[in-house]
Amino acid sequence: MASWIVVLVVLALMGSVFWIVPSARDRQRMRLRQLAMREGLKVRVPDKALKERLVRYEDIVLGTMLYESLSFSKRRTAFQGALYILKEEGGSWVFTDQSVPAGVDREAVFQAMQVLPASCGLAMLTTGSASVFWNEAGEPEDVEKIKLALDRVNHAMV
Repeated sequence: MASWIVVLVVLALMGSVFWIVPSARDRQRMRLRQLAMREGLKVRVPDKALKERLVRYEDIVLGTMLYESLSFSKRRTAFQGALYILKEEGGSWVFTDQSVPAGVDREAVFQAMQVLPASCGLAMLTTGSASVFWNEAGEPEDVEKIKLALDRVNHAMV
């Protein structure tokens, strides 16, 4: 009887340890985020206010992280709020708002978006940054693609 109690206690302790240890998927996500931060990207969870503004794109935004590249260029396009770029069924990208401010090179933005991994479905442009919502289903090469695309988008903002 005493040996069964010892076995149960040991199993309970092992269960607690396995519960604390991150899964392989969580470790992969941590590696991708660390790589992105080393590359100069800002990685964050979309905040509540942003999620409320993007409620119509909830299927795309749900479960994603926001990978953002800040623009340190002195040439900034001045506009209020944010511009959203959505990936359509065929894989092409479109601005959700038909009126795009002057100073945003639409074609350069669309070409830059083609570099993004297939699991990216929504991008956001502000006067100071370019961001993409990514579910982190990918490899380290995808982080490099995101960095390249966002840098190109920031250069397309003249």
